[in-house]
This record gives sequence, structure tokens and C-alpha cells, in this order.
Amino acid sequence: MSTVITTYNKVSGARGGTAKRTQKLTEGALAARKRLLDLLPGLLGPLNRVATRLGDADLQASVTLSNKQLRKLRPLAFIGVVGSVLGSAARADVVPELAKQGLTPKALQPLAEALDAFCTAQPAARKSIDERVLSGAAWKTCWMS
Repeated sequence: MSTVITTYNKVSGARGGTAKRTQKLTEGALAARKRLLDLLPGLLGPLNRVATRLGDADLQASVTLSNKQLRKLRPLAFIGVVGSVLGSAARADVVPELAKQGLTPKALQPLAEALDAFCTAQPAARKSIDERVLSGAAWKTCWMS
């Protein structure tokens, strides 16, 4: 009888809790992604002009992504692209050119913070979904045995 009560408490505690936690984490990740998508065009345009001025075809290719293309990227690819763009903005030959347009490292700080927030929020939802799957597997195991 004590085994049944213990198992029931585990299952009733797990039921729905992880799903609710996943929803909040997913909403947080989506909000962080939206903030990144709102801030990113403010850097892409000036970086495109800098790449044209410097004659850097690689830089220009990496910053000519449209908003639609950015929205289609999966989370890990999106993190990589935004990280690459921020890395390009920190290059020694690019920083003075961006400063002429008013984009100092201090002005780019909100974009870096938004990327950090998204990098933190994105895997949290995935981890919680994994927990939910494990809870479901434990629930099936408890009731099947």
C-alpha cells in the first residue's frame, strides 16, 4: 500500500507541472528571440555599409540576411548567425567605421545582452521538455508494472 501511495504522489506531482514550466520557458525564449530580431536590423544595415566601404565580400555576405531569412533559422543556427554578426562588429577594422555611424561598443551592448538572454532561455525549454518526456516514461513504467 505504501508503494502505491508513493507512486501516486510522484505521478500526481509530475502531471502537468512540467508542461506548465515548459510553456513559461518557451514564452521566455520566444520573447528573447523577438527582442534579438528587433535589435538586429539596427546593426545589419550599418555593417552592410561598412562592408561595402571596406570592400569585404565575406562580411557583406554575412550581414545581408533579410528579416524573413533570420526568422526561418532554427535556434542554434540563429544563435550562430547573431554571434557571428556581433563578432564581425568587434573586428578591429570595423569598430572605427561603426563608431562613425554612432554604433560604439556601448551602443551594441543591448544586442549582446539580448543574445546572452536568448542563449540562456533557449536550452532551458528543451531541458524542460526532456524532463517532461522522462516524467511521462516514469508514469508509464509505474502503471505498467
